[in-house]
Amino acid sequence: MKNVIIIDSSYLVFRSHFAYSKLSHNDKPIGAFFGYIKTVLNLIRIYQPMDIYIAFDLPKPTWRHQIFGDYKAGRSQPDPAMIEQFPIINQWSSGVATSSYSKEGYEADDMINTLGYRLSIDATIDQIIVFSADKDLYQMLTLPKIKFYQNDGKLFGCTEFIDKYELEPSQWLDYKALVGDNSDNIIGISGIGPKTATNLLKTFDTLDVILNIDLAAYKPINNIKPELIQKIQFQKELLHRNLVLCKLSFVDDIEIPDSLETISYKLEKGAETLKKYNFNSLITEIFNIQNPKKTDSTSLGQSQAHQSWSQPLW
Repeated sequence: MKNVIIIDSSYLVFRSHFAYSKLSHNDKPIGAFFGYIKTVLNLIRIYQPMDIYIAFDLPKPTWRHQIFGDYKAGRSQPDPAMIEQFPIINQWSSGVATSSYSKEGYEADDMINTLGYRLSIDATIDQIIVFSADKDLYQMLTLPKIKFYQNDGKLFGCTEFIDKYELEPSQWLDYKALVGDNSDNIIGISGIGPKTATNLLKTFDTLDVILNIDLAAYKPINNIKPELIQKIQFQKELLHRNLVLCKLSFVDDIEIPDSLETISYKLEKGAETLKKYNFNSLITEIFNIQNPKKTDSTSLGQSQAHQSWSQPLW
């Protein structure tokens, strides 16, 4: 099976920093960097992808801020110790992965969405694994090849989505518009939570249908009273704004490789950096990934890896 992996770099940095926050080198924090590489190598070991695509957020406003000035307002400032590690993480990622993406005015989500759609039309790719915790990206599950990596190591696809949310992925955008998203400071309709939103969309299929119901002729169905429909229709402007903010965008000028006949990423490109920070366990992991038939045990792998690094492995 031909797999490719798309990584939400910002999410992985945050997750890694809090997992290894006490790790340092020469009194400088390196936990986020260590955890970042460790996770990337783990994904490579498990799924043996043909390529890795890394999407970055930029520390600048996006087109969503232009529509709604308070977009993502209220978020706490990130830990300076984590921010300090971004340059070396970005440098390592850009060197190892042949395909790294960021663009002023767009979020990593928009890059991931565009990559997912572009890669889905490649008949040689069987599965596209997305590493991100951002549920906005569930809009991509309308694409059969898309799977999300979960913390338990399982993959989350269209079937799992329907089982969990009792909705189709195509309804996710309408659901988000109704309930809002506190993490992005997007306010939903007061009094409408997940259960009510799910019932509405299971009953009427789309938000557009709800907004166009003729209240004079409406007869209650599935315990949905006309007062609720009226409440939603009164918030039409808010809902339209939410739909725009929550909808994943497409980035026109993203370039991706034409074919995936050979593995594209180059783990050897980060060699000197790993030695600099004494990431010995990661050195061993890379050796084992690239030489799976040569390692009969962990100790053998460590021994061969460190011997090779003294006369560079690559």
